[in-house]
Amino acid sequence: MRIAAIYIPENTFPHLFGENHTEFTLNLGGKFNYLFKSKNSKIEVNKVTENENFINEFWGNDISLVSCIVGKNAVGKTTILRSLNNSIDSSSKKLIYLIEKSNSDSFDIINETEKTVIINFVASFNEIKHKSFEPLYYSPTLDYDLVDTFSPISLINYFDNNLEDYYLDSVNRNVNFLNDSIIKKIKDAYYDFPSYDYIKINVKKLRKSRIRAPYLESNFGNPHRGDALKNELKGEISRLKDKQNFYSEFSIEDMIKSHEKSISLLESESFTEQFDKLWNLKDYKYSDNTGYDYIHNSFDFIKNLEVNILSYLLLGATFPQTGLGGGIDFSRINETNNFYDRLNFFLEMYFVNEYKSLTEKIKTDLKGIKIEDSQKIIAHIEKDSFSKLSGVDMNPIKERMISYTESFEAILTFYQKITKIIDSDFVKLIDGDLIFSIQDYQSKLLFDELIYNYKYILKIFPKSPIYISLFDFSPNKKLSTGEKALLDFYSSLYNYIDTNKESKHLNNEYYLLLLDEPDLGFHPLWKKKFINAISKTLPLIFSKINPQKYDEEKKKYIYTRENPVIQIIFSTHDPLTLSDIPNQCIFYLDKNGNSSFIVDSKRRSQKSFGANITDLLADSFFVNDGLIGDFAKEKINATIEWINKQRILKENLKTKYIVDNGQYEFHKKIISIIDEHVLKLKLAEMLEELKGDKNIQEELIDKEIEYLQNKKRML
Repeated sequence: MRIAAIYIPENTFPHLFGENHTEFTLNLGGKFNYLFKSKNSKIEVNKVTENENFINEFWGNDISLVSCIVGKNAVGKTTILRSLNNSIDSSSKKLIYLIEKSNSDSFDIINETEKTVIINFVASFNEIKHKSFEPLYYSPTLDYDLVDTFSPISLINYFDNNLEDYYLDSVNRNVNFLNDSIIKKIKDAYYDFPSYDYIKINVKKLRKSRIRAPYLESNFGNPHRGDALKNELKGEISRLKDKQNFYSEFSIEDMIKSHEKSISLLESESFTEQFDKLWNLKDYKYSDNTGYDYIHNSFDFIKNLEVNILSYLLLGATFPQTGLGGGIDFSRINETNNFYDRLNFFLEMYFVNEYKSLTEKIKTDLKGIKIEDSQKIIAHIEKDSFSKLSGVDMNPIKERMISYTESFEAILTFYQKITKIIDSDFVKLIDGDLIFSIQDYQSKLLFDELIYNYKYILKIFPKSPIYISLFDFSPNKKLSTGEKALLDFYSSLYNYIDTNKESKHLNNEYYLLLLDEPDLGFHPLWKKKFINAISKTLPLIFSKINPQKYDEEKKKYIYTRENPVIQIIFSTHDPLTLSDIPNQCIFYLDKNGNSSFIVDSKRRSQKSFGANITDLLADSFFVNDGLIGDFAKEKINATIEWINKQRILKENLKTKYIVDNGQYEFHKKIISIIDEHVLKLKLAEMLEELKGDKNIQEELIDKEIEYLQNKKRML
């Protein structure tokens, strides 16, 4: 079965085709061409012509049809594709689909409009209410305008929080796909399909300047201590003014503590000084002679991970802003012996900045701030009786302290899990790189565990003024941009299929892939390969699904076909990709002013399948005004204009004419770099007429002879 024609009612896309635009029929290249016509409350379907070039099973047994929307930028290719997408897509429309049966002349009509469909030719057909196919829209771009596509395979739907999370999801999808045994079948079917065998993880090499930047740029990390004290005292005065009976509420001890706090502000170190103390610890000190000022040397995985985590924690620490916080002697960091001690120290620092007196109480009761006592710490925070102190609402402060406790506990757990992964026999640690084999099941499980825990730690990590990124991921093969894009497409599709393959009610018999410029960004070599790649390999991906439907009589799901049927409609504006599509499977969109229109079959390009690329490029539908770039064309035209002006001057001045040698040599150089042989010689001839010699042509011809002789010797 294949969707052979789609009817779009009048005024469905006023923003695209103009207000009150007429109805139109999209013929996708089925066995027949059809024409829909609306008459009052009815829509008539006419079988116009037989598609003489139609070849049954041309795309293989499991791909019913591949069709293409061609058009310049902003003509509405995405709009058309999204109109065919799932009904919950905000851009889907009420259309009519004519579905031809593969081995018969019967067909189905899916009528989403409110009008009655009338068939004006003899045929057997069924009118069904709901789509008998599952549309899957895919776009390789992270375009915010596509967030409401409601497509489970489009990349924008994987973007939730930030680029780091999106990147992790992308890496994980790729690895899951490449781990499946189906990748061998895909490689057998299409040898050039992009893949890799190993993926390595190293700790991101952070630069000290990047870590310091948020505070230095805001003048917060290195403030004038007098200014910090002045701001603190102004806050104290404001709070004291709110108290009618000051002396009855503040004891001498309270005042002493207040002044001690002021002194500590003056004596406290700046954040930049604190960073230096952290980075100069003997475990982490790294003398960087590369000029990039890196935090670590990236050869000791664990130590590098430790200093990255601690740097982000220090970056997230702030000066006391609640009026109840205090300073901490950061030089105590030198007394710590290991990562665990340092995490405890930073947790205390976070607490002190929020609520110093409660921190001191917890330290006294529990004999220190230790992450292993997290539940006891939380209990102490929750038992604190103050809901308001010195005019400050205590609840948000205590909620943050509990959140810090949970974050630090999660960081320690994450660190411990990483060390266990490193000690595993199923991963390798080489020169600071943690290497996972994608094809090894146990190694893949450990990779999944790492990704899962890493994503969790990024969410629960204390807030930071910059995105937190601890690792870099790289495969053992360097993939091109086009190969990465193709792998992203397949892994996204695989993720959808693998997730739903066990859900019987989701195992459809017929899938419509709506691919929105899937070749975007491809190298020309991969544009040539794209249609061949998807026609051979997409059925293999979909073979993981066993199509089923519910049998009302048997009261159970039954298998309807060995593999699903796939139909593809994709958009492109690249003639390389188009050379793989039969002309009857293409419809063209163009613009007239602000309105788009479907190009009439008599006016559109008549060449596509197997056509020479130069013929396709020469078609004015793709390129106006020739085949050379605008910059080159402008330079060459300027040379032609200069020569023509000089020829007129020479004719008028005759023997008095003198050519400007500087301009002459300039345009001679322009001509010499032109690579189109005939154009180059003709311009050389025109230029030489100004001086009356043949030196340039002779020089160019000699070079051409030398080039051809060298080429002959290489045969």
